[in-house]
Amino acid sequence: MITEKAIQRRNKKLEHFFENYFPEIIDCEVNITIIGNKHAPAVILDDRILLSCYVHNFDLLFTDVPKNGDVLHEEKLTWEMEPDKETIKTWFHNAKHRPIYKIKVRGVSLYLAGYNFRHKSKENPEGKYPVFAPAGYKYYFTKEKAEEIVATYSTESLPLEIV
Repeated sequence: MITEKAIQRRNKKLEHFFENYFPEIIDCEVNITIIGNKHAPAVILDDRILLSCYVHNFDLLFTDVPKNGDVLHEEKLTWEMEPDKETIKTWFHNAKHRPIYKIKVRGVSLYLAGYNFRHKSKENPEGKYPVFAPAGYKYYFTKEKAEEIVATYSTESLPLEIV
């Protein structure tokens, strides 16, 4: 079993890989965000694509599809890596990555970042109000869920759109 301290160290190495090696491998600058459960973090590219990869212990596994895909390549996460650049570049261009969605207020750079509740019970949707911010936004992994949120909260004075 991997310890809490080891998980933190592993996730720092994951960030290190995507910040320091990945842009060079794919030959362009990218914005990488690592989100989700610290035990199974998700890697988001440019706020619009969930990369088809995951970590297991200190291994970064590259898969052909986002969920339950076949592992195409593995890299050991270390501070001084010598990643197989050609294999990773081929993976990046050929694997199926998952699009993700954000919700924003039309015409301004404010994105859905969370909710406030009039009542303490989060289970009761009455009194649930969206909160918008320029950063720290929520990601939606299906367009249908994003459309549902827009349909629920978009008004004439608060026009929302999916980006």
